[in-house]
Amino acid sequence: MEEKQDLKPVKIRELLQAGKRRLSEHEILDSEYDAKALLIYLLNCDMTGLFLRMEDEADGRLIQDYEALIDKRNSHYPLQYITGTQNFMGYDFHVNVGVLIPRQDTEILVEEALLTAGSMGNKPLRVLDLCTGSGCIGISYYLKRREAGLRDTVVLSDISAKALRIAKENAVSLSGTYDTDMEQDILFLESDLWNRLEEEKAEGFSLILSNPPYIRTGEIPELMPEVKDYEPITALDGEADGLSFYRRIAKDAPDFLKNGGYLILEIGYDQYEDVCGFLQNGGFSEIELRKDYAGLDRVIKARYCK
Repeated sequence: MEEKQDLKPVKIRELLQAGKRRLSEHEILDSEYDAKALLIYLLNCDMTGLFLRMEDEADGRLIQDYEALIDKRNSHYPLQYITGTQNFMGYDFHVNVGVLIPRQDTEILVEEALLTAGSMGNKPLRVLDLCTGSGCIGISYYLKRREAGLRDTVVLSDISAKALRIAKENAVSLSGTYDTDMEQDILFLESDLWNRLEEEKAEGFSLILSNPPYIRTGEIPELMPEVKDYEPITALDGEADGLSFYRRIAKDAPDFLKNGGYLILEIGYDQYEDVCGFLQNGGFSEIELRKDYAGLDRVIKARYCK
């Protein structure tokens, strides 16, 4: 890192150009976007605000702070962990190294859940979000349903106490006018899949949603540094064949579903046939597949009728 003393005045436009160049030199994907995002974060503005300040002079503190963040990003530390946020379904979720960074493709799971819930009649439902992480799936689903005038009960479950703390923070920060209701409507349970959900069997769920770990253990070292070096391994590792969690979910989900309820899962691009087999063996029917924006297999939905 170069000396920070006797910094000569530069315009924000020049600071941005230098940041983009340094990120590009370190092979950071989409260096222009990241350079802008880091400046927006430091200036506490939006893209329009950054544009309007391009010809302003950057003071010494801004220069030093920006260069420090560029250094951090150059180590492949994820942008979202630096800024502490990731947008998902139109909501800004708080994220840190304790949770998986929400992906745009996972929005397909929430979209499918909302469509499915809508097909089940204009009534509140009980919903379980397994392996909730930041809570992006369950909380986004809840908020979209509230915007449509329905108060579902959503249980967010995760093996990680750290992840559940972040999910709770997101539920509070995104609650808006629903904060009092959300305390009643959104529940948090620390559980390794089903082991602490026994009390939920009696009432059951209309929908069970999950984006479980599904990366094969042997493939994790081949992932991008941003993922393999910083995101929680427990949220990625689906064991040797990447299918461990799907076996457990397909086997036990029927015990927790209401009659006619649905299980909706995110899957890897090459896992449909295997997961479909697990679901069929578990007594599920009406199995459907949705692809992602790149045309790859992404979400599988199945119904369980007792």
